[in-house]
Amino acid sequence: MDITKKHINKAINRISATNQSEIVAELDHIMKNTDSNTLSNYLYFYAKTAVDQAASQTSDLKKVLPYIQVTCELTNNFPAILDSAIGYIHFNSGFTMPINSEIGSNSQITDFKKIGYKEVDGKLENRIQFMNRMNDIITVYAMIIQHNPPGHQYGIDKGWEWIAAILNSQHHLFTIEILDSFLGIAAYKMYQTYKSKFVKILEFIRIHLLTKPPTDSDKGSIFRLTILIENFQKTNEIPKPCFLV
Repeated sequence: MDITKKHINKAINRISATNQSEIVAELDHIMKNTDSNTLSNYLYFYAKTAVDQAASQTSDLKKVLPYIQVTCELTNNFPAILDSAIGYIHFNSGFTMPINSEIGSNSQITDFKKIGYKEVDGKLENRIQFMNRMNDIITVYAMIIQHNPPGHQYGIDKGWEWIAAILNSQHHLFTIEILDSFLGIAAYKMYQTYKSKFVKILEFIRIHLLTKPPTDSDKGSIFRLTILIENFQKTNEIPKPCFLV
């Protein structure tokens, strides 16, 4: 690892809820003093490292938020950072860019690899390992599109486009699980933004997915989405996620 990457990595490792301005200034200084011919490589290195760090801490969303905030602040001077972060997320997840092929328990290895399954020594990782990674990535993606400062081109409208594409794509055994991951993070902001339109989305999910879920759908995700929608029908409220409190 060259010296610039070491400095970037060191700064990322220090990101916390209390030092974001300091880290933004430090990273801004590093990037501004980088040769223009190699800047894009360092922006991508930052984006990849920050996304990986954030995804590794999704068990505590308040620890994830500072990585999102620092990344979005850096886009004021380096817009390509956010492009790199979103590109890296899409590259590592078969679900942030909706697929139109039918995926089921009996699908071929090549089909699973297309959506991001890892293969080691000729064996695919198991479903739990795979979906843990996918859920982490979707969580980071959902948090990025909610943090919408001026000039942020990946706002909540991208979430609307994404969920519409998911619902209009071929439903498969992972559909309910990825919706559960996404809506667990973004449902509150989407309802605040889209109101009655988002209510129609919830009703569509209830009627077309939860009533008759795709074969082998995750039961925990079915339960959580059902509770989310039933509670909304009773209260007309979506709980605010802890990182926004």
